[in-house]
Amino acid sequence: MCWVLVNIFAVRAIHYINSFALALHVFGFFIVIGVLAAFTKEKHNADFVFTALTNNSGWNSDFVAWSISLLPALYAYMSVDTAIHFCEEVAEPRTVIPRVMILQAITTSLMTFPFIITVVFCLGNVDQILASPIALTSPFTQILINSTGKVGLSCFLNSFSTFVAMTAGFDMWGAASRAIWSMARDNALPPRFAKLHPRWAVSVWANLAMIPPSILVFSIYIWNTTAFYGIMSGVLVAFQLSYLIPIGINVFYATWSTPLTKGPFQLGRLSWAVHATGFVFGCFAALFMSFPASQPVTTISM
Repeated sequence: MCWVLVNIFAVRAIHYINSFALALHVFGFFIVIGVLAAFTKEKHNADFVFTALTNNSGWNSDFVAWSISLLPALYAYMSVDTAIHFCEEVAEPRTVIPRVMILQAITTSLMTFPFIITVVFCLGNVDQILASPIALTSPFTQILINSTGKVGLSCFLNSFSTFVAMTAGFDMWGAASRAIWSMARDNALPPRFAKLHPRWAVSVWANLAMIPPSILVFSIYIWNTTAFYGIMSGVLVAFQLSYLIPIGINVFYATWSTPLTKGPFQLGRLSWAVHATGFVFGCFAALFMSFPASQPVTTISM
């Protein structure tokens, strides 16, 4: 409900929330890395980190197992298009928005790589982590507990990412409400969702419309965690397809069939190659996201 209230009554506060979350994210990044490196007594060697492959998925092919394991990492890019939905509220969006999206991908990669390297060095016994009941919801918390030996400290360190993820919800909720509003404005949805409140200048109905499906999806987690994560995987596939369609149109049709009017932000001669690479990877990701995470497949795990 906090996401709804802020996106209706305090939209301007999102800027300050994001600024605070960014500062906390960077601060927590260095703190968690430092604690893991300092507290972990027995670290894995470089061979384990960079060359060893642990396949506990049941798949005979290590390549398939590795491809499926990309699913959690791709969650980080599920909101890469969020900035687009705020383009009507940004000065010079044709240059600012593409730069924001590219900067998001670059900074995420630069921060993720050293973080993952540190975590794998300090991982400990993988089987022990997977056997822990805590690992069912937060394997990283169990890694911190094994490293520090302190439950309270581990929960506190993990709360950095929890808080940042919660604050990201303000932007994602706002982006989704603006998508509903714009579709209603183009007569794809009932006109009620296109009406802006005279005082708050937002579509109240577009924000309220997302509450019932959100409650329903999160209620599924209480009933069946497998079904919940299956839905989340399906959502991620849908996101990939939503990216693939415009990229595919550009790669196979628009570039060759119609003269494109270039905007102020463009990649020049690299444009088609970048789009083609993105299309191939998107097809690869969408395919393996649809695979079951482990073998043998049962009615519950599928």
